[in-house]
Amino acid sequence: MHRKIIYFILLAITAAGCRSVQQGLFPKQSPHEEYSLKLEEAGLASNKLGKSWIEASEKGLLNPTEAGIPYSEAMVFDYEQLTTATYRLFLREGQKLHVLVEPGQPDTSHIFIDLFRLTDGEYKREAFAEKDSIRLDYRVKRNGEYILRIQPELMVAGLFTVFLFTDASLNFPVPERDFTSISSFFGDPREGGRRKHEGVDVFAPRGTPALAVSSGRVTRTGTNRLGGKVVWVSDTQNGYNYYYAHLDTQLVRPGMQVHPGDTLGLIGNTGNAVTTPPHLHFGIYAFGRRSIDPYVFFHKTDMPVIDSLQIARFVNTWSQTASDKNNFRTAPDLNADIIESLPANVPLKIRGVAGNWLRAELPTGNSGYIHRSIVKPLTDSGREIVAAGKIIRSRPDSLSLAKKIISEDEKVKVYTEYQSYLLVDTGDVSGWIAEDS
Repeated sequence: MHRKIIYFILLAITAAGCRSVQQGLFPKQSPHEEYSLKLEEAGLASNKLGKSWIEASEKGLLNPTEAGIPYSEAMVFDYEQLTTATYRLFLREGQKLHVLVEPGQPDTSHIFIDLFRLTDGEYKREAFAEKDSIRLDYRVKRNGEYILRIQPELMVAGLFTVFLFTDASLNFPVPERDFTSISSFFGDPREGGRRKHEGVDVFAPRGTPALAVSSGRVTRTGTNRLGGKVVWVSDTQNGYNYYYAHLDTQLVRPGMQVHPGDTLGLIGNTGNAVTTPPHLHFGIYAFGRRSIDPYVFFHKTDMPVIDSLQIARFVNTWSQTASDKNNFRTAPDLNADIIESLPANVPLKIRGVAGNWLRAELPTGNSGYIHRSIVKPLTDSGREIVAAGKIIRSRPDSLSLAKKIISEDEKVKVYTEYQSYLLVDTGDVSGWIAEDS
């Protein structure tokens, strides 16, 4: 049944894709937008599957999972659940976000990766992965709330692992050092609290090179009371001015073009740093705005590790709640909101693994997260029945997706009961059948 559906869908989309779309003066469409247009042109946007896919892409933005960074999650998309994986991220200017979505199979069909930012009460697309790419790299331009949406093509099934992590967006200004070498931070009090530190300090031996953090043009060099010998570099591409202070020696002059890693001067303790060991004061001033925290531009997180044993144990299996009270949450975090408190022995379809948490689907179709310590395997009851002609459905609901019609010579294993339905398995398909009245 599924193979026939997939064949006709792919045939229709391919035919629609043969017609070119004139972009003209309009902004470049994302792969997700292009695919949605092909569904419309193929007449699939108005049928049940196409409508469900489009609705899932919109509803996903309204119900994201709140995720910290770094973050990783392995999850299964299958024919039973036309949905998206969406994450709410709180990002800071200067972060370089990496999103990697690795398919379980090398030939898995395309998956769409889109990043939206909350602007004036609406989520507007900020960035997207190119067609046939499993990676999105994005330099954050504004502090704010973002939604990351991951959605496979229609009727795509398979395991996908999502990795979220960050990297430094600027070259570090002191050689052989990184953000862990910063010892005085943005906003620290100065002069008994009369002013605040507008940069970061990195201590290093006198004469250590002070390096360009990006390409730019030297706009000023000189001496002032606080900074001593200073250098200013303008980065017009990204909209920042970089300030180097307390230099022992300046090695550039105004008008010079510099590139990441070029030496601008040598570190010292001139200006109001004469009583301290040699160090570099580095500041970032956004065009038209005040100083901003350089630490974020240098900070990075490692790519998280996925526990493949837990994936094999849980993903795409049936489990059940193990305790008398089991909190079902909106995110994989003990501080996340509780969707509902489940009694013992509620069946759960495990869709994903995020650390010690399981992304689970209730028989009702509602999704959330539950800690793996309060989940146990769902074993068959030892009961077999003949249910010829019965329809196996994806959920205990007469309107849910029909997966299979049981033949006359088949016996099915019964796992559990739920609201007048039986969870059964035929050996190749599992799902729900209506219990005989």
